[in-house]
Amino acid sequence: MSLAVAAAVGGCPGEERPAPNDAPCASGQEAVAVPTPPPVERRADVAPPAVAVDRTPEPTPPSQEVLRAPRFRGGPVAADTLALIGVELAPSARPDEVASRLQPFVERLGAVAAARCDAGAHSACGRLLALHAAGALVPNDPAAADRFRDTLVERWLAACRAGDDAACVTLLDLPDVITVPGRPALGRRACGRHRGLGCEVLAAVADGKKTRESLRVEAAGLYVDACDDDDPRACERLAGMYRRGEVANAKRPRARRVGLLEHAREIHRARCDAGDAYACGELGVARLAGPKPDPDAAREAFARAVPPVRLPAP
Repeated sequence: MSLAVAAAVGGCPGEERPAPNDAPCASGQEAVAVPTPPPVERRADVAPPAVAVDRTPEPTPPSQEVLRAPRFRGGPVAADTLALIGVELAPSARPDEVASRLQPFVERLGAVAAARCDAGAHSACGRLLALHAAGALVPNDPAAADRFRDTLVERWLAACRAGDDAACVTLLDLPDVITVPGRPALGRRACGRHRGLGCEVLAAVADGKKTRESLRVEAAGLYVDACDDDDPRACERLAGMYRRGEVANAKRPRARRVGLLEHAREIHRARCDAGDAYACGELGVARLAGPKPDPDAAREAFARAVPPVRLPAP
């Protein structure tokens, strides 16, 4: 190592190796100290150089892309398709009158359901599909509506298998005219996870009478718990089971002064009063269901179901 190099980097003159400042050189010469660089002065008023950040948004995976409900217009409400919409009547009720009462408001009901569906509510999407299946809502673009339905069912199936109980229940709550692959398997999964609708679906396809009765009692007990937790759909389904004579020995929900259907209506009413337009629409449907439909109360509820403005897709 030359003297010039040793002076620049430190080490022993005439040797190839560098040497620490406190180690003697093999030649006996004094090692040259490693030069200490002068401190770098930094001006307080000079900001550090900016680091470029890539703010390009990552593409959304196809399975998670936002799915918006297609546009619908009101269609005819037939008396024999009321059950598809979720209106279950007593034998003494007049289906033609209920259908005619629902007719003027079905488009508004579809609009509030579409808005809630766009926000990700499974039950509202299910209501929208049921209205479409019943012919009460007519899509402006039938092909887009079919894709919307198929995509929703596919997503719900994936979510149900991943443990999303709400997705399982939504699939089981769809009318039979909408194809749901593996419906009994979904019922077993939902019933095993203590969802009443799953047990009720299994009871409908069970072979033995004892198995059927056992599943119905289990479904009714789960509906009792859900109704007590203010799930209006559970109250409505439990009322239907009692009305059809499917459960005679199941316990009733905790003592209350009103019946099951009236309790469901109170839940919808409270949410409607809080400004939930979709709940107002559900209250209107609930007012037309049951053994004593109240068309005037239904009209008032539908009038409050004012759909929010939906901006056209870009």
